[in-house]
Amino acid sequence: MQYDRAKRRMYYEQNAERICAYNRRYRQKRRLTHAKLAEQQNERNKLYQQTVKGQAALAAARLNTCAKKRLQRGKVTANDILNLPTHCQHCEKMENLQIDHVTPAMHGGLNIGKNLQRLCYHCHLVKTKREKAVRVDVVAVEPTQLELF
Repeated sequence: MQYDRAKRRMYYEQNAERICAYNRRYRQKRRLTHAKLAEQQNERNKLYQQTVKGQAALAAARLNTCAKKRLQRGKVTANDILNLPTHCQHCEKMENLQIDHVTPAMHGGLNIGKNLQRLCYHCHLVKTKREKAVRVDVVAVEPTQLELF
């Protein structure tokens, strides 16, 4: 059993591009031959995205996409977003809220639910300016590294 998994994984790694291309063609062909089903699925997706859980899932997906681009570790789920308080953590306002990382990626913060908070637009702007003023990820080059160049 274990051998079969390893063998399948190795096969997929060697043929990943070919398999992805095949799956893409299959989905495209199915979309063309089953247009009615595709429309129904799109309608279900639109209705889901209008719900509270759907909005949270979209927000989590946006956070995860941005984190992936920044090479930030961790994943946020829709439940993490739903468990956040419904008011600003600093000034207690309840309108114009944004999701913020307590410890930002540039300071080594993870993209996890415990590192998230809700802030109003003004508080988020002030906090971001303060964080950008103190850059920890910019490190002085060691003298031994200068000799290599």
